[in-house]
Amino acid sequence: MVSNMASYTVVLIRAADQFAQDLAAKVQERLVKRLTDLGLDPAQDIQVLNETSDLTRLSPDTPAVGAYFGGAIPPPGDLRLLALGELQRRAAFVLPIVPDLQGFTGYVPECLHAVNGDEASVEDVTERAAARLLESLGLLRRRRLVFISYRRKETEGAAVQLHDVLEKRSFEVFLDTYSVEKGAEFQPVLWDRMADADMIILLDSPGALKSRWVEEEITRAQAMGLGTLQLVWPGHSRDPSTALCDVRYLDAADFESPGHTSKEARLVTTCADEIAALAEALRARCTAARRKRIVSEVHDRATNLGLSAVIDCDGKTLLVKGPRAAVRVLPVIGHPDAVQMHGVDPHRTAPGRRPKPPAPDAWLIYDDLGIHVDRATHLSWLSGFLPVEAIPVSEVSAWLRQTVA
Repeated sequence: MVSNMASYTVVLIRAADQFAQDLAAKVQERLVKRLTDLGLDPAQDIQVLNETSDLTRLSPDTPAVGAYFGGAIPPPGDLRLLALGELQRRAAFVLPIVPDLQGFTGYVPECLHAVNGDEASVEDVTERAAARLLESLGLLRRRRLVFISYRRKETEGAAVQLHDVLEKRSFEVFLDTYSVEKGAEFQPVLWDRMADADMIILLDSPGALKSRWVEEEITRAQAMGLGTLQLVWPGHSRDPSTALCDVRYLDAADFESPGHTSKEARLVTTCADEIAALAEALRARCTAARRKRIVSEVHDRATNLGLSAVIDCDGKTLLVKGPRAAVRVLPVIGHPDAVQMHGVDPHRTAPGRRPKPPAPDAWLIYDDLGIHVDRATHLSWLSGFLPVEAIPVSEVSAWLRQTVA
C-alpha cells in the first residue's frame, strides 16, 4: 500500500533469498530507532515500502530513497526490477547491500552495477545503511564529522586507532595531530572544527580532565550542545561534570597487549568496531538536539517580537510571519557551505547564471559559537551572491527586525 500522507518514503527491495529478507528487516528496525532519535514518529512521518508496493502511486513531491538487498538476480519483469526502475526514474538514491562485495555483480541487477555498494558481512552494516538512507532524505547531513578529545601522553595510540576506524566508515575525524595544518594558529582551528562536528568522543583516561585543553574542549562542547561519547578507562572514576555524556566503560580485556596503561595502547578490534557503531547511533540524537536548539532559539526570539512562528512536523523548517514578510528558516547543524546552500535553492535546476533575487527564498540559521573568522567572513560574502542566505543565530533578533517585523 502506498500512502502520500507520510513526509518521507523508504523502499526496501529484497532479493528472494532469506538472507536478504532478514537483513532488510534488521535495517528497517534500525531505521525506526534512528527516526525516533531524530524526534520523528515512524508511524506517521515515514512509510517503509517494499518491492510489492506500487511506486507509481507515490507523489512526485514525496522524498523517496531505496535500498536493494542483493541475492539471486530476479528474472525480467520481476517486481523487484519494476520497483528499481521506478526509483531510478525518480532519480532516487538507492543503496545496494550484498553478502560479499567480491561477487557484487552476481548479487544485483545490471542497472546497479555502477553503484558503490555495501557489504552485509562488515560490522554494523545496519547502522551504516540506516544512516545513508536518512542522509539521502536530508534528515542527517551528508558530512559525518567527529571530534576526538584526548590527552596525548596517555591515550595517543587509541586516539589514532579510532581516527582510522572511523575514517574507514566515511567519517571525517578531527584529531589534532592529523587535522591542523602546519603553520596554522592552533586554537581557532580547533574551536572551528569542534563547532562543525556532529559529536565528540572523549577518551577519559585518569589524567584527561586534568588537562586544561581537554577540560576546555568538554566545557565548550557542552556550551554548543554537542553530544559526547565518553570512553572511561579501566579503574578510572567518572567525573560528575560529564554526567550528561553517553558513556561506555572500558575494561582491561578491551585492550591489546601491553594494556591500557601504555600511551600506545590500542583497543581490540571488536571494541573499536563497537565504539564506531555507538558513534553512528549517537549522531542521530545529536542532530535532533542541535536542530531543536536552533529552532527553539529562532522561535523564541520571533515570538518575543510578536511574530508568528510555525515549526514543520519534522523540525527541519520554521515559517516566520510578520507585517513585512513571511520567511522560510532552515536550521543548519554545523557550518553551512556552498553545496548545502545550493541544495535548498528552489531554482537550482535552472540553467545558466541568473541574478540574485530581491529577497532570498530561504535563510539558513547556524550556531556561530566557535566559528573561525575566515569562515564567517566567507559565509557573509557567499550570501551576497545567492538566493539563500546564512544567518548566525547570534544575529537572529536583528535580522528578524529588519526582514520580517
